[in-house]
Amino acid sequence: MIGRERLQKIVSARLAEGGEPWLRYAQAADVLGVSRGTLEVWLSTKRYNVPYYKIGRNVLFKRSELERWVQARARGGGQFRDAGNK
Repeated sequence: MIGRERLQKIVSARLAEGGEPWLRYAQAADVLGVSRGTLEVWLSTKRYNVPYYKIGRNVLFKRSELERWVQARARGGGQFRDAGNK
């Protein structure tokens, strides 16, 4: 089991390297526009292949990966998607 202090060191090292901050469940759920419970179900049932990292018992996400994942799942509405890429 990884301790809270160890996790904080990992997260701090990532930020010091210029990396993006890690998100926890609640923040990741906000990015995806779902509840935390829904996100937990998606991961535990493997219903969707949401990108995440497991460090000890901690589940962490990267905003950029979540945003790419959402865009990759877009269906139809070509004009709407194209307008956002300009």
